[in-house]
Amino acid sequence: MKARKGSVPHCGVRPPLVGAETAPPEDVGGIPGFYTFMEIYHNKNHPEHDHMKEWAEEQLFREFDPEFINDRLKSIKYKKTELDKINKQE
Repeated sequence: MKARKGSVPHCGVRPPLVGAETAPPEDVGGIPGFYTFMEIYHNKNHPEHDHMKEWAEEQLFREFDPEFINDRLKSIKYKKTELDKINKQE
């Protein structure tokens, strides 16, 4: 995920600009299993596509959705921080 350039919102977190997918579903089979999962998940012609989509829903997998993420970030009650002091290198 890449953050937007420019001003930082009041909570100190930049909303995402680009990204892809979310965390892999539980028990997907490691990195090789995740690549297989993504291949089947996005290929509507694959014979296991419907089953994989159903399984992904059961795992609460969702595709990357910047609006959803921004809404979630806005709902978090962040403590006020002094970002200039956090980012300052001594």
